[in-house]
Amino acid sequence: MYTWGKGDWGRLGHNSNSSQTLPKLIDPVFFHDTEISKCSFANNISGALTKDGKIYMFGKNEAFQLGVESSGSYYGGGQFDGVLKPTLFKFFSENNIIVKDFACGDKLSACVTRKYR
Repeated sequence: MYTWGKGDWGRLGHNSNSSQTLPKLIDPVFFHDTEISKCSFANNISGALTKDGKIYMFGKNEAFQLGVESSGSYYGGGQFDGVLKPTLFKFFSENNIIVKDFACGDKLSACVTRKYR
């Protein structure tokens, strides 16, 4: 998965806040070397869905829409936690739920599971 643009909050997924003027590959290790089937973006957040139905999220965790624990540090000059690299959304994998589709919004995220729930 390649990303580029403004890097505040880690929303590009390169484990930094650096902006990228050209496409840069996100390290596949962050996705446990699993193939990405879909990506979604909103104002300050990003996410990826793997072929095996797992969601990885990164960026500004302002409304807890990433579904992952933040580092507790402040990134991008604001008051909210940033997740700098793709991080597994553990709720679904820990409950053996396979995600079929998902979308990111400015202050929310949503998904449909393989059983259409």
